[in-house]
Formats: sequence, C-alpha cells, structure tokens
Amino acid sequence: MSEILERFRPLFYPRSIAVIGASLNPVKWGFEILHHLLLGGPDCKIYPVNPREKIILGLNCYPSIKQVPGEVDLAVITVPPEIATGVVKECAEKRVKAVVVVTAGYSEVGEREKKLEEELVGLAEQGKFLMIGPNCQGIMCTDSRIFAQIMGVFPLEGPLSIISQSGNIGGTLCRYCEHYNVGFSKFVSSGNEATTSSEDIIEYYGEDPETRVILAYIEGVDQGRKFFTIAKRVTRKKPIIMLKGGGTPVGARAVSSHTAALAGSDTVFDSACRQAGIIRVEALQDMLDLAIAFSTQPLPRGGRVGIVTMGGGLGVIAADACSRSGLEVIKLPEKTLEEMDKILPSRWSHNNPVDLAGAEGGRLMTRCIEALIRCPEIDGLIEIGIGFDVQSVKEIKSSPFFPISSESELATLTESFKQRNRRFAENLMRLIDESGKPLLSASDAVATPDGEESEAIKALRKRGIMVYPTPERAAKALGALARYSKYLKETAKETL
Repeated sequence: MSEILERFRPLFYPRSIAVIGASLNPVKWGFEILHHLLLGGPDCKIYPVNPREKIILGLNCYPSIKQVPGEVDLAVITVPPEIATGVVKECAEKRVKAVVVVTAGYSEVGEREKKLEEELVGLAEQGKFLMIGPNCQGIMCTDSRIFAQIMGVFPLEGPLSIISQSGNIGGTLCRYCEHYNVGFSKFVSSGNEATTSSEDIIEYYGEDPETRVILAYIEGVDQGRKFFTIAKRVTRKKPIIMLKGGGTPVGARAVSSHTAALAGSDTVFDSACRQAGIIRVEALQDMLDLAIAFSTQPLPRGGRVGIVTMGGGLGVIAADACSRSGLEVIKLPEKTLEEMDKILPSRWSHNNPVDLAGAEGGRLMTRCIEALIRCPEIDGLIEIGIGFDVQSVKEIKSSPFFPISSESELATLTESFKQRNRRFAENLMRLIDESGKPLLSASDAVATPDGEESEAIKALRKRGIMVYPTPERAAKALGALARYSKYLKETAKETL
C-alpha cells in the first residue's frame, strides 16, 4: 500500500469510530452523524461520547474519548469550538489516527476564532494524526459503508469521488446522481482546511483504486503551486472536474465568510486549470452532466462528431453547440452517404447532422447510428429524439379517432411501444460497448413526466447513462470528453 493510501486508511476504512458530542436530540449534529453512521451499517465499532448520557441510539455512551475501550481510528467532533480544543488534545493523547472536526466558528468568523483553529493545527501536528475541517459536513465512503456526515444521503457505490469546501454542494451532487443511478466512492467536506487541504484529498483520490472520476468544489487555494502540481500529476490518470466559487467580487466576499478561503484572481486560476488538465465548469448542472459522461462513456479518439436527429431544427442547434464545444461536425464520407441512402427515404438531409426527415423512428434511427458509428472518420455521436413512447400511447388512448376496440388491444399496443423503445435503448448501449465510442442522447422528453416513464430512458438510466434534456448539454459533455482525451495524448507525448 502506498504511503498516501495508508495515511488516509483510518479516515475511510476505520476499524472504530468515536462520535464526540453524540446526542439524543434529533436536531443536533451529534445525533445526525451517529444516526447516519448506524444507518450505513459499517463493519466497525462505533462509540458515542457524551458525559451527560449513558446510552444513545442503543449504544453505550462514554464520558470522554479517553475512556473509550481499545484503540480509536477515527473521531468525529461536533462539540462547540471552546470545548473542541480540549477534546482534540484528548484525541492526541488517545493516539486517534484521524479526526474530523465538524464544528464551525473558527477562522471563517474572525481573528480571535482563528487562534482557536491554530491551536487545533498545533495539536494535529503534535499528535501526528490526519485532521479534516474544522467547519465541515463530514466524510463518506460507500464501499466501507461509512457515512460520518450531517447530510442524510446514502448513494450507490460507484466511480465518482468528491472533494468539496462546501458540505451542501456534495450533498446536492449525491442527490442529483442518485436520480440517474450513478454511484459514488468517497466524499470529503474539507471546510476550512486547517491541516488537510483539497490538494491532499485530490492526491489521495488519484491513488485510490475505487475512484475513477474526481469532482471538486473549490472556493480558494492557499498553496497554488502545490495544488496545480498535484492536480497535473493526477489528471494524467483520472479526470478532475472542478467548479470554483468566488469567481465574481460578490462571490469572493461570500467565500471569505463561508470557509475563510482566499478566492484569488479568477483569470489566473482559469489559466492554471487549463495547464494542469483540470476540466473547469461554470455550474453545478455542468458538473453533473460531465460527471455522468465521464463515468459511463468511453473517451473518443478525437473531436469529430456525427449527429442524427428526428427533426432538422434540433440538428442545427446541436451542430452549433458542438462547434462551440470545440467539436468538428464532419462532412460525411461517400461510403457513409451511400449507406444512408439505402436506409432512409430520398428526402433525408444528405448531410451531417443526419436528419431522418420524419421517417419512422426506432429501427431506422438504430440503423443510421450503426452506420455512423462504423464510420472511421467519426469519433463520437449525439442522437436526438429518444423517449416519446409514453406520450404516443397517451395520445392514441385519448384520441376519439383511433379505433381501439378493447382494453386488451390497448394493452397490446402499449406493450409494443414499450418493447420497441427498450430495444432502441439496448441497441444504443450495445453500440457504445462494441464500438468503444461515446454515444450521447438528448431529448426534451426527459423534461416531462411522460419522459420519466419512458422505457428507453429508464433502460439507459438503469445503466447510469444520462439522456440530456437539450442538445447543448450533450454537446458540452462530449466536448469535455474529447478535450480530456486530447490532453491525455499530449501528456503521454511529453513523457516519451
């Protein structure tokens, strides 16, 4: 095991956890963290610590960390800051290996409180233990079932790991991805980063075998050179998708009162991100879109894209969006045009985007996608128009002109729509696997209640694949995949 994996082992894979400040009061952080730990069901010992209680949530409670029997790998502290210093000192004396200080009221408040934080730093250095926080939400590790956090989210296991200077940003991402059946490995709310910084966590994620994609919400970086040196080393192995708060003067003021981070020059930060291979996004929505694309799609060999759509206007919008995202909407080679002529009616667009021009969807769309994905000049695809099966059935059912003679006939018709859409989604997933090329779907159907019930959309979501509600969002995601693929090739040349 590498040195950094061993250093973080007590944080993510503890054999015992003490919750200091555990409480019977459901509105207290000490209750929420203990409760979430128990709900997670980790294979480790859990010790509530509170001098005023004997039993909390069915567990024996201890008056102090020093009276907990045996060794303690991880201590989670929720007591007030004026008490926390003494508690951290006791953790050092107990030889606790990792400490998470959830408690707020330190350097983010003022100079007097900053001195209390400096005392914590001194104790951590003296005790030689890993410390997260203060002023944080806690940590999560899904494969060890550790949910030592205030927020009540319990995502599936998966390839994403988060480092966030804001706790609620992490919770928001977890809830979003839960909707799309995309799982997480780890989460760290780093708070004020008194001793353990964002770059330390990123370095760990770079080594962690359970992490394939790193998501980072950053408000400021104290040691810029160290941060970007580590990031550049990690991005050669795994993508880092970053959202930075405090990019405007108003945001920078909010940052200083949130985590006491120094926001710094946004222009300089943006340039450094590009040099380090960090994929910077401007909104939580973009972070979600890219996280799902990177966790479910293969990287393209280049930036040449094919587009296939049921309607011309959406194809035009997709082409513009691809161009803005740095992708090349290529002219289709003669061989591919000939294949399309055999598949589609003569009125088709004879161009890229491939517009089916109102031809029957499903089967013909699949054949077109197969032809495009076989084309060696195309590195990735965007298909537009999936997910209208439920809407079609409702329209037929409510129509006074469609001759349905019985409920069984309607059920048969409904099932045929469902099967056709399931097959279409299954074909999309098969083509991704067989071709090794990214194939992203976009449809405004996902923005409707009917779309949520679509068999095609549900089948893709079961695999964790997102159907983007607009072509622009699909193009942004594909563009990011292509840029990262190019970055990996360029850095590989640098090492030769």
